[in-house]
Amino acid sequence: MSRTGLEILQFTSLYQVPVVGPDVCGFSSNVTETLYASSFYIFFRNHAKISSTSQEFYRWPTVAESAHKSISIRYQLLSSSAPSLKRTAQGTGKPVRGRGEYISAEVNYTDITVHYKGGIVYPQHIESANTTTALRKKGFNIVIAPGLDGTAEGSLYLDDGKSVVQDVVSEIDFKYAHGKLSMTGTFEYDIGVNIETIIVLGVDSKLKTRHADYDAKNKKLVVHVDVPLTKKAHVKVL
Repeated sequence: MSRTGLEILQFTSLYQVPVVGPDVCGFSSNVTETLYASSFYIFFRNHAKISSTSQEFYRWPTVAESAHKSISIRYQLLSSSAPSLKRTAQGTGKPVRGRGEYISAEVNYTDITVHYKGGIVYPQHIESANTTTALRKKGFNIVIAPGLDGTAEGSLYLDDGKSVVQDVVSEIDFKYAHGKLSMTGTFEYDIGVNIETIIVLGVDSKLKTRHADYDAKNKKLVVHVDVPLTKKAHVKVL
């Protein structure tokens, strides 16, 4: 682990300072086109000392493309708990079974992907946006990564996004088992958007419905739905 990475862990775990992150692309000396860090630090900015060569993302086509992809994923995941992150090929949903060993893969400089840990339901926005205000107008995509027992759980917290003291909030719990996704909890705040898709990973066969798309190569099922986030719900997806 780099010294910078170790210092970030120290700030968050020992000093209880969660908003921390290094200067993306480095601070000292001059950066090269292929030196590009992750955008998943809580504090994220491109910054360098005054004597360094300018290093804005748009100065290199590959860096601009990489930044666009990684920032887009960052925004989509703002409402979700942090999945496992690893730079691999562009996201396919293909299952990877951990066996206590290192796995290598050839990756383009412009690609960054999220690996979903099994046993967890990940609520994320259907697409990215330029601001968090615009993002809140985007619907939700619920990604289900079943564990070895075929179940998964997750949660979603919603509020108005600006008040220091909240009058109403929604705290929604998701549970997946036996091909069904249940949604319970409190539904006091209406964000004004619905769940538009449910993605189930590690599916061996296609769901027999015209409202689903199945990727047999990567064992991924995409179910198109219109489920409000204002009340309890039970959705049969398999």
